Amino acid sequence: MPSPAPLSPEAEKRLLEAAGYYHARDLEGALVQVRALLKDTGPSAPVLELLGLVLLSHHEPQKAADALRQALRLNPDSPTILFALGVAFSDQGLWRDARDCYDRLLAAWPQHVEAHFNRARALEELGAIQAAQAAYAACLEMAPHHLEAAAHYAALLEESNQLEEARRWVTRARAGHPGHVLTRMVAAQLDLRTGHFEEALHELNALASEHPSPMNQAVIAGRRVRALDALGRYPDAFRAAEEGHTLLAHLEAGHAMRGPYGIETVDRLVQHIPNMRTSPATADPNLLGHHLVFLVGFPRSGTTLLDRMLAAHPDIAVLEEENPFSAPLTALLDLLDQNVTDPLSHPLVQSALASATQRIASLKPGRDGRIVDKLPLNSIYAGWLHLLLPEARFVVAIRDPRDVCLSCFLQVFVPNPAMRQFWSLAGTVHYYDRVMTILTQSQKRIIPDSRIRMVHYEALLGNPVSILRHLTDFLGIRFVPAMAEPHRSIRGERIGTPSYDQVARPLYPDSIGRWRNYRTELLPILPRLESWVRHWGYESAE
Repeated sequence: MPSPAPLSPEAEKRLLEAAGYYHARDLEGALVQVRALLKDTGPSAPVLELLGLVLLSHHEPQKAADALRQALRLNPDSPTILFALGVAFSDQGLWRDARDCYDRLLAAWPQHVEAHFNRARALEELGAIQAAQAAYAACLEMAPHHLEAAAHYAALLEESNQLEEARRWVTRARAGHPGHVLTRMVAAQLDLRTGHFEEALHELNALASEHPSPMNQAVIAGRRVRALDALGRYPDAFRAAEEGHTLLAHLEAGHAMRGPYGIETVDRLVQHIPNMRTSPATADPNLLGHHLVFLVGFPRSGTTLLDRMLAAHPDIAVLEEENPFSAPLTALLDLLDQNVTDPLSHPLVQSALASATQRIASLKPGRDGRIVDKLPLNSIYAGWLHLLLPEARFVVAIRDPRDVCLSCFLQVFVPNPAMRQFWSLAGTVHYYDRVMTILTQSQKRIIPDSRIRMVHYEALLGNPVSILRHLTDFLGIRFVPAMAEPHRSIRGERIGTPSYDQVARPLYPDSIGRWRNYRTELLPILPRLESWVRHWGYESAE
């Protein structure tokens, strides 16, 4: 590509004037100037680049990306345009596109520190944890005092259960900037994980008093819940959870409650249960249903612990909440809404199912291997999944409903249409009831006993070897002793669930009967849970 024609001296002068407005933070003035220049001179890389930068600062990342793409076509080797375009993609959550920009930039400019940092952030968002750690390390090797890199690196190390290394980077970051919010939040989390609850609470209270961003306030509230609970201050822990939910509710005001696992969807699926067929669709032998295990239940019921135990088996591959069956289930929902006759056999569902099973086939489980699809709330689709994949097995994690609902409420979850149900006790109980209604009806009417197995959390903790032997017999694989000690193989691995730090510990019974500590706060909802308490075989409240 020929080099772009240089701007005229007059245009250069006007570009500098527009840049002056931009650097003075007069974004409206900068927009007027740069758009007028673009109109008068036509597209050129420097003018389009400045337009992109102004639009980024104006919180219009999509328009900024459009301008920066045009600039890059005119000057494809510009590191500043590539960097700005990566930022525009990041601001839209287009992490793969952002990573590609930084990869391209670093191929030519390997010493670009901020590109290493931004690339690490993109990789982290994409779940490429080892690559993200390497990118943070590369950034810190070039800039050892890069505060944000050190803080994010420490946070990622903590989430990956590398606590000593995380603490080292927290110490380094705090030496340079003792008041940095993220560093202090990671320090408090490390104190929580190492049993220093008073120190953690002191730091979290101090952070809360400094009025951080609303999202950080919610995270701080969630961590205060844990500290207060560990210290036996149960009413205070309950109030901290309420504060966190109030913050999230304000942040998420007007957001949809639907989604594939939202309460609106669950209520719709309950209505469709009476009309469900009870025999499987025509099974394609290539669907690998025999190798599939759906690990379902309800959030906070022990699915992550079971997931880690199964992952310790050499013949099991675990899909950590990847949801490869999202497309066929979404197609099924749409067809149910349209009252389509026999939606399970519809070409849209079958085509999406074939694509999903190709992803499963790529894991090459072998003749005796198993592939575990762990997504607790696929409970609401269990009947439909059986009809689509009749040879698949279902493992259902069951826990005392009172402990489940309390734990969901005390956990200040990252918002999504399902987790929004946990912002109140009443909402939590209603959601639990609807999800379990679908699951039990599916078990009763559709899924044969030979294809489904309940695993009680309390029994698993009390006698893990016996329960796991029965479970592996059900799955048709041999028992492996390492399954009973999942914490031994977890260092360096990031688990994308709120209980990631709990499964890093040896098995412990602390959370059994936890609801009794909050009996007073739970009084309004205990009667509504009583039928489920009896259904799952637990003792009624005294």
